[in-house]
Amino acid sequence: MTNKYPLKKPYETNELVGHLEVQQQLYRLYKSGLTRNSIILRGLKGIGKATLAFKFAFYLQQNSVENKNNVNFEPFNNMDFSRDIDLLLSGSHPNVMHVHPYMFEEDNLRGDIKVDHIRWLKSKITGTISNKYMRVCVIDSICNANTSACNALLKMIEEPPINTMFILINHSGDAVIQTIKSRCMVINVDNLDIDDIEKITKKTIEDFDINKFINLIKYKISPGIIINLLENNVFEIRDELNDILNNMPYNNINNIINISNNLSKKINEDRFFISIELLFLWVNKKVHSLIDLDVNRLIVYKWTDCWSENSIKYKALQDLNLNKEHFILNLLQDVNELMQINLK
Repeated sequence: MTNKYPLKKPYETNELVGHLEVQQQLYRLYKSGLTRNSIILRGLKGIGKATLAFKFAFYLQQNSVENKNNVNFEPFNNMDFSRDIDLLLSGSHPNVMHVHPYMFEEDNLRGDIKVDHIRWLKSKITGTISNKYMRVCVIDSICNANTSACNALLKMIEEPPINTMFILINHSGDAVIQTIKSRCMVINVDNLDIDDIEKITKKTIEDFDINKFINLIKYKISPGIIINLLENNVFEIRDELNDILNNMPYNNINNIINISNNLSKKINEDRFFISIELLFLWVNKKVHSLIDLDVNRLIVYKWTDCWSENSIKYKALQDLNLNKEHFILNLLQDVNELMQINLK
């Protein structure tokens, strides 16, 4: 499928927007002599964590650890990484490796990092390094690594080759197995401010209006998330969902079953998760509107329970890859039953 809004690879640009505090933290790690060989960059998906990782990897190609006492801090944007970018784009960078789900299969439907990916990485970093600079392996993201890949990566982190650093990308809310996390320095990457989000997104979408998204999702907003929403026609999904909700309550359960079947199809996975996020936002707004109307508190409590209980189930659905059809069916049934109560 051709993307309507094609994004550059995270290492393909010389520009990095925001995250100055994290750049300073990484600089301090460099000045310490890179006492930790493994880092987790944790934050909201789509805010530029991988871009930040590659900028630091390129930084370490220009500044050897043995020369650290002669290096002062300067933002990564002030440096020219074009040579490293060209090498990585051509697949011939000797010191910087990028592990991601689609490096071997562009149509990797599961979107996971497999043990074969880690074996490839191991083959690349076996042996002595050919120059005085660090080898840096960016795992993008550790959340996508399956159990076998995590176990293989853990062995490499526990016994790393000399002058080798691992940077693991971790999206907020996604679990990292404790044995890996305990061996890494965790750096939290803050969300971008609204001006930076708009600046980055307008490089891809010239007529982008951020106010539409602030009103649409209220939270969890980043350039990467916005692009994914637009790729999946988020406003079309919103309108379809509103049609479903406006026609509730349904007396015939088959209507809800048909909706659930459509949303949970594998080909609609992104649309499924977007629909759930929008549905949760709708339920949240419903609770606040009922509070403002000063309705019976029991009704408010029922809606609140619906939101909290299904939020827990949603987290389990994501972490354990549970049945999406059962989840959406139960959620829509809960909402449908609550809509019937409101009519009484």
